[in-house]
Amino acid sequence: MQHFAHHDSLTGLPNRRLFKKQLRKAIDHQHADGSGFAVILMDIDYFKQINDELGHDVGDAVIEEFGKRLNRVIRHDDMAARLGGDEFVILLSNVTSVNEAVAIAKEIQHTIKKPWTILGKHLHVSSSMGVAMAPEKGATVFSMLKEADNALYEAKGAGRNAVKLR
Repeated sequence: MQHFAHHDSLTGLPNRRLFKKQLRKAIDHQHADGSGFAVILMDIDYFKQINDELGHDVGDAVIEEFGKRLNRVIRHDDMAARLGGDEFVILLSNVTSVNEAVAIAKEIQHTIKKPWTILGKHLHVSSSMGVAMAPEKGATVFSMLKEADNALYEAKGAGRNAVKLR
């Protein structure tokens, strides 16, 4: 029962509640030992079009596969979660630089763009990503998610399939 309270039923990934709990821990660790971290907020480009044109079964299968691909590409100490709909987030632990966070985001993006076959349909799926680096002091759950969301908005405005940093 505890598992279902903290994990998404479609992807099996941690849900918003568990992600926020882990993000609070990362903030506490940063305050204690100065360890850096980042948040990558992402969504599936043109997901509504996938649902509208191919149906919700295909849409659900895309979300499920997206979650699997995230889990395969993230590092051992990182955490991928589904926030809801087509919105996902990754907590990058022990990130020491902006360049490192962006390189990880681009590697994830490359994995997402590999060919998809869902329920017999060949799809091209991409993702827009917003990266927020934790400041040295003053990070909160709200501020980290807000900065990542602002960066995601910029990525979508740049034509999608982009990584933007805040």
